Amino acid sequence: MYQDNYGQNSNNGFYGSPDNPMGTNSSMARGSFICGFISLGLGITAIFSVFAIPVGAVGCIMGMLSSRMGKKTPKKAMTGIIASAVGCVIGLVITASLLITTLSQYPLSSIIQQYNDMYEQIENGNYSLGSYSDFGSYNSIQDYLNGSGTIER
Repeated sequence: MYQDNYGQNSNNGFYGSPDNPMGTNSSMARGSFICGFISLGLGITAIFSVFAIPVGAVGCIMGMLSSRMGKKTPKKAMTGIIASAVGCVIGLVITASLLITTLSQYPLSSIIQQYNDMYEQIENGNYSLGSYSDFGSYNSIQDYLNGSGTIER
């Protein structure tokens, strides 16, 4: 127990003490904890797994900043650091596997060539949606948008 600035005896760890100036509920530790679990949540979703990496890195940094030299790291900070690291690793693995799978199925040169062909067809006005989708054959994008064209089933 110690005396605070107002002359009150205090044992509240939230505001800190001379032995633990950051308090037991440090904002950085809480931020690390929250970022860690957000990183885990983002990491397990394939669409948002890329965002798990920076959020996890921020969580790790906040967790490290919440601990003092020579002092024990708060439990929330340690949990946040672990969750952030796991979220980063999961995000990296899922992102890398998605990139490897995508690039192995379609070589980059064929993707670029297909993009260039489609761009030239759109530029010339004779892009046929029938060759790339189930909508049937249309003479141009305008025919598709206007509703004129044949639908083959």
